[in-house]
Amino acid sequence: GFVMPYNIFSILILNSFLKLLCEKYGEKRSFRRNDEFLRAGENCTEIGLVTEGYFRYEVCAASGERCITGFAFVNEYVTDFYKATCGGECITSIVAGRASSAMVVPAARLMELACRDEDFIQRVIKVLYEILYERYIDLYRYTPAERYERLARQYPKLLQLLPLCEIASFLQITPVRLSRIRRKMLRGGDGWQEL
Repeated sequence: GFVMPYNIFSILILNSFLKLLCEKYGEKRSFRRNDEFLRAGENCTEIGLVTEGYFRYEVCAASGERCITGFAFVNEYVTDFYKATCGGECITSIVAGRASSAMVVPAARLMELACRDEDFIQRVIKVLYEILYERYIDLYRYTPAERYERLARQYPKLLQLLPLCEIASFLQITPVRLSRIRRKMLRGGDGWQEL
């Protein structure tokens, strides 16, 4: 799920293909903190390889609050892959979490090359489904503390990179609850003293 991995491209076999595509044909683009890579309601026309900083995937709740649904870190890919390959308006915004950069290529370039592989889209949809289904199940089978611990183990430098309010949003808990979880882990002596 979105505790392992957080980004679809980190498990796709196409990882080396996409990296080569971005490095060979990509245009280096810089983003300031809170600059949008993609805005909800727009068509996804680009794919980027993150080279510095990070991006967060956000959705606007009915209350108007922005909720974080995912991240893309250095050497991961930033895009709404499903919409980039299948078309349609994105429901998430992708925003730079701090000063960031990415090697950006048009999604059409990927699709040109992917058309040579008849099963490409089907494999992508299958992987997306598996990730999202597992993430959904994880909301029920793991407590917020367990989800936080899994996240911190997968991304050990996470706490130096992300504000706690972003981690809390991603875990679907309040920042106060996350602070309590962290305090309890620090007191518990279970190997998380570096937090």
